Amino acid sequence: IGGTAYWRPIWQSKEGTVEALSGRSTYRDHETSALVADAVSALRLTRWDTLLDIGCAAGLMGKHLSKRVRRYVGLDYSEPSLRRFEGEPWRVCASAVELPFEAATFDKALMSSVLLCLTVGEATKALLEMRRVTCSGGRGFCSGNADYGRKWAFDEPGLCWFRRDELTGLARRCGWRWAAAVDAHPALPQSSYQFDMLLEA
Repeated sequence: IGGTAYWRPIWQSKEGTVEALSGRSTYRDHETSALVADAVSALRLTRWDTLLDIGCAAGLMGKHLSKRVRRYVGLDYSEPSLRRFEGEPWRVCASAVELPFEAATFDKALMSSVLLCLTVGEATKALLEMRRVTCSGGRGFCSGNADYGRKWAFDEPGLCWFRRDELTGLARRCGWRWAAAVDAHPALPQSSYQFDMLLEA
């Protein structure tokens, strides 16, 4: 059990705050700041960059990241979440496994806590699509991946668990030139069972 068939109805039915609609209902400001700082650092964001935020939800991170780049596009398959994402009309309702953009459209791409809500097959498609729309020499960041080595700490039904070397190997097979797994920020509550992945195109 898991993947889009399991999670999409859950995300479509969510209500409440931006935090809740972004899957971060317990987050306080310092935890959101840690997520944003990790993405900025991992992606080496500059004000000249174009950034695709895959799985942007209600914009918990996007409202901060959009101010740091030349062009920001937030994409999510949950219409209720996107409706709560206040700001400019750069929100796109679509799936991570079929991105509606031409190849090499973005300098940088972010996928935060998305792969854990997909099947392995869907994760492969998402990483292929993420690479396709990222310019050669660009960077990607997949944060919040369920760490199989720490599965004992948290066993939410429907999560797709990855070994670190398994996920980085998958990313390289999907066309990423380089991939490395790193620990999630210790200030984040999910750091006990998740890890991040840095990517170079």
